Amino acid sequence: MANIGLFGGTFDPIHLGHLKTVLEVKARFHIATVYLIPASRPPHKTNRAIAPPADRMAMLQLAVQQLDGLEVSQTEINRSGLSYSVETVDEFRHRFGETADLFFILGLDAFVEIHTWKTCRRLFENVAFIVMTRPGSGRRQTPPDHETLQAFLDARISDGYVFDSTTGQFQHPALQPVNLFAVTPVDVSSTGIREKISSRAPFKHLLPESVAAYINQKGLYR
Repeated sequence: MANIGLFGGTFDPIHLGHLKTVLEVKARFHIATVYLIPASRPPHKTNRAIAPPADRMAMLQLAVQQLDGLEVSQTEINRSGLSYSVETVDEFRHRFGETADLFFILGLDAFVEIHTWKTCRRLFENVAFIVMTRPGSGRRQTPPDHETLQAFLDARISDGYVFDSTTGQFQHPALQPVNLFAVTPVDVSSTGIREKISSRAPFKHLLPESVAAYINQKGLYR
C-alpha cells in the first residue's frame, strides 16, 4: 500500500513555505499522497481570532489544485469541537486500514510539545512521525536536533527509542518510528503574512497567486 502523509495546521493562510516544505517531505519519503488538514478549532491557538474554516479550506484548495499528490481533507473541519490529532489519525487509520503506512508530519517545535496533546501515547502506537528541522539549527550553544529529540523522547514518551544516524530515524520495539528530516529553510510565516496584510505591506510574493487573489477578494486579515 502507498505511503500516506498527514500534514495538519491552522493554515491561516496557507503559504509558499508550507507547500515547499511538504513537497520536500513527500519526495524524500516517497509519499504518494499528503493530506493537508486544516484545524477547525486548534486546542493550542485559542488566544486569537482565526479566519473561518470555509475560507481556509477554499485557500487550501486553490493552493494545491495544480500540485500532484497533495489533497485537502475536511476531517477536522467536519468534526465538532476542538481538533485533536489523535482523533484525526484514528479516522485515517480506519479509512486506510491497519496495514497502511501513515506519516504524521510536523515541525520540531510542535513535536516537543506533543506530550501535552490529547492521548498522545495512542499517536505513537498508530502513526509514524516525520519531524522537520532546519539545516544548521543545532548551533554550538545548543545540542544537535537528534540529541534534543532523544532527550525529549526519553523523558516524555519512552526511553526505548534508539537513534539510527544512517537513516535519521528513532526506532522503538513497540511504538512507531520517528523520522528526523532537515528541510530547506523558508523565511515566511502565516503570522508575518497576516501582519503585512493588516499594515498594507506587500505580501503577494509569499503566497500562491490564487490565494493572494482570494484574500483580497474576501478582505481577509484587514
